Amino acid sequence: MLFGMWPGGPLGQFQSLSTAGYSTNVVSASNAWLGKTNAIVNIFANETDLGELTTDLNNIWNGGSVPMLSYGPLLPTADIANGDDEVEFEALGKDISNYLADGSGRKIYFRFMWEPNIGGNHNGLWSPCDSYGGQATAADYIAAWRYVHSLFQTTFGFNSNDMQWVYSVGAGDSSCAAGAPPSTYPGNNYVDWVGIDYYPVFGQTSIPLTDNAVDGKTEWQELQAVAPGKPIGIDEAGVPDESPTSTYDPSGANKSTVIQSYFNWAYNNGAGMLLWFNEWYPQEINSFSELSSLQNLEYGVFDTDQGDDTFDSGTLDYKVWDGYKTAVNEYATGSTPSSTGLITEAQFQGN
Repeated sequence: MLFGMWPGGPLGQFQSLSTAGYSTNVVSASNAWLGKTNAIVNIFANETDLGELTTDLNNIWNGGSVPMLSYGPLLPTADIANGDDEVEFEALGKDISNYLADGSGRKIYFRFMWEPNIGGNHNGLWSPCDSYGGQATAADYIAAWRYVHSLFQTTFGFNSNDMQWVYSVGAGDSSCAAGAPPSTYPGNNYVDWVGIDYYPVFGQTSIPLTDNAVDGKTEWQELQAVAPGKPIGIDEAGVPDESPTSTYDPSGANKSTVIQSYFNWAYNNGAGMLLWFNEWYPQEINSFSELSSLQNLEYGVFDTDQGDDTFDSGTLDYKVWDGYKTAVNEYATGSTPSSTGLITEAQFQGN
């Protein structure tokens, strides 16, 4: 199972790696802490980042990790499917193409229009979940996905050897049927990996995933049903911090213990990758009531505002959750640079 991270930082700061030294420093320092190199580093982008993405992707690769680009369009999916925003995707394809051409063996995971089953502020333009402000239909979503996939293949020649397309849904009680995998999965010819974003709620230790979703199945089971044989991963993983004034949950388990349970479940259920969402709230949390209002925001495991250990990089001391290091070293595989790339072809394609 490959491991990786969104480098993250203070709440909501989806920094570009080329403009925020913080992110590249965190990846490098976390590699030293773990004794392994992150196989994959995830970043988020939209059309406002075009023209800079080649630098971002180069920084990730040169740091020893394969980039995953989570790309969210700002136009409605119906317009994308009609070709109304071809210029945007040609520019995006050019950025990716320039990155791939900059050295042999380069690869990228492309996570397009993530979490169509959740909706909300960040993906309302492509989510069919009307109750969360969605402006798309499931048919629009599929058509837009296929349009961009075909454009990338015909215009830039991207193939499964250098680009893996990742269809990723959210797990949790916010999922809606209109955006769920049975409705929005683009089809086996247009998807290489499937995955979920899963964050246990505060106080939950029930790993494996037990959420009751559409038709009484978890999103994990839905993905296995619509895409049998496709590699499956966890594209955003996180466990919220424990309270400084009370036990983490009724059983008394702390965050490090739950992290290890999370990795154990993913490994034993066939996950091909697990990427941690390293986000934290930029201030000390001093009370249980204060924590409760932020319970789903404190997922960081490295350079976080809390932790159960510290790591001295030689220049900085980082707060860390040691259970993450234990889990990575027990269950996960990092990158191993060679003359042919950072990970093997079989690992890249989930075989």
